[in-house]
Amino acid sequence: MADGALSSKAVVAAKRGGPERLAMQDVTVPRPGPGEVRVRMLAAGVAFADLMIREGVYPIDLPWPRTPGYDIVGEIEAVGDGVELTVGSRVAA
Repeated sequence: MADGALSSKAVVAAKRGGPERLAMQDVTVPRPGPGEVRVRMLAAGVAFADLMIREGVYPIDLPWPRTPGYDIVGEIEAVGDGVELTVGSRVAA
């Protein structure tokens, strides 16, 4: 894409519920803005809290639709203005 955005696939939960709410979707991953980085995920983890959030029993209110999984490791593939990290650096979040 000309503006630095990429296309990717993501598992998305459109609303609260069981695993039948999960679907693969094509998504656009924008170029990072100021103070942001874009990470190419090498591995991701979905924890029990993610399941509880999806089923609506975790005491947190997050916007829907959403992609489950808070835990990732990967490599920085693009940086926005003002970021002191370098492309290719390994990161965990």
